[in-house]
Amino acid sequence: MSKPELLTTETADRLIKFPTWLQQKQLLAQERLSHASMPQRAFELWRYADVKRLSTLDKQLAEKASKASVVSSEKKSCTVVLTEQGHEIIGELPLGVEIRHISLLPEALFTDMPETQDRVLNLVNLAYLRNGLWIHIDSKQAVDLTIRYSQNVPHFMHMRHFIQLNKSSVLNLTEEFEENCRINLVTDVILGKKSHLKKTRQCQIGATAAVVSYTQSTLRKNTLMECMNHHSDGVFQHHIHDVSLCKRGAEFRSGSINRGRTDTNLSDVVIVDHEVGNCRCEVVHRSLADGKSQIFNNAKAIVRAGADGSEVSQDLKNILLSNDARISSKPELEVSADEVVAAHGSTIGALDEKSLFYLQSRGIASDDARQILMESFVEEAKIC
Repeated sequence: MSKPELLTTETADRLIKFPTWLQQKQLLAQERLSHASMPQRAFELWRYADVKRLSTLDKQLAEKASKASVVSSEKKSCTVVLTEQGHEIIGELPLGVEIRHISLLPEALFTDMPETQDRVLNLVNLAYLRNGLWIHIDSKQAVDLTIRYSQNVPHFMHMRHFIQLNKSSVLNLTEEFEENCRINLVTDVILGKKSHLKKTRQCQIGATAAVVSYTQSTLRKNTLMECMNHHSDGVFQHHIHDVSLCKRGAEFRSGSINRGRTDTNLSDVVIVDHEVGNCRCEVVHRSLADGKSQIFNNAKAIVRAGADGSEVSQDLKNILLSNDARISSKPELEVSADEVVAAHGSTIGALDEKSLFYLQSRGIASDDARQILMESFVEEAKIC
């Protein structure tokens, strides 16, 4: 297939000079891209993703003033606004946190992301990388931080973050995507011993917007990572999260609310690798598809040989709201250890007619009754 718009919209000049070693990596990535095949439905993690949509996106941004789709009412310690040209810190930088441009990341900390067929857009991200953050949290510090992605160019923005939490630190991170954004985002997360990351993503975007994201998280001894994702609408969304539980006592919890109202194509993939025993993961997805939307949920847990004492829970539930909507749901367990507690389940159905009738019999209008049932349904995915 032809290469999507994602590869060909590099027009902006770089305002911040990248170090020589990173520029060399980008040149090599661009060379590898010339021989790489783009994601297609033959690839496992892209089976239900309509990648051609990336080639047909409007090149013009909406003329109306953009605004964040959801803005938290809670006062945050610090907000970072990201555009392709750089970042702006609003408010006082909290004690114990350093936020720098990704170009200042030492080469020794730079991780080469997987570039397999299912993850080839990581290569695209490196080749056209323009902006991103290096976030470092000191030991025993607690920080509230909001990252807001602001679109100021008519093409895709390629961004990368490196987030590092030292021992016993806590980060409450909120990501907000503006309505008209078009972003390819790669994030590398390293959690130090006994640290805690609570990450909330508000990716509720407009009809012509698109977000592609890849997150790689490494959890060490007695760490906790909680992710709460709100994915809604847009012409195309594709999210992959690779999680490594590499030290005992690590725990990963992820909740996703996926919503398509008209013609959304949305994929939400979470893969958790239990490298050692006595670790725990929980993945809860709730998806609602209306109109001609297509949603794909995939939760996979790998429990390696010797990783006894692991606990795995996967709960994927989906509701179709129209005859033309489509949902595919795939929980997976790959267990090579003996003493493991593992449970997974997936359902696809419609709103319960008996519950609708009950609410209407109590004087609640039909539309209100449907809304109550949908809100009750997605509440189950709110893990934090």
